[in-house]
Amino acid sequence: MELIAFTLIGCNVALGLNYSLPVVVMAGITTGIFGGILRDALCNRPPQVLRHELYASVSLLVALLYLLLRELGVDENINMLASFAVGLSIRLAAIRWHWSLPVFTYSPERWRS
Repeated sequence: MELIAFTLIGCNVALGLNYSLPVVVMAGITTGIFGGILRDALCNRPPQVLRHELYASVSLLVALLYLLLRELGVDENINMLASFAVGLSIRLAAIRWHWSLPVFTYSPERWRS
């Protein structure tokens, strides 16, 4: 939950400072991810971002959805609620069904002639 909340907070702060949309997205993602890392460090556990489930990509999707709904003129409260609900749903589904992005693995035998 913190990932999504911190992502939305980061987007709001960057929007309040009149940054361009790419900067707003990056501010949201950075705030979301590092907020989670700080939480995990204080709890003395491995950071969630280093696990296999979707994490940073959920933050990206939440930031983009928030900005899209904002551009479409959706009420701020409904926008926050919808963005939070979608982000939370995706994150919980990723944990439940072990969704992850493809991971690069290097195999030296594969490249030998």
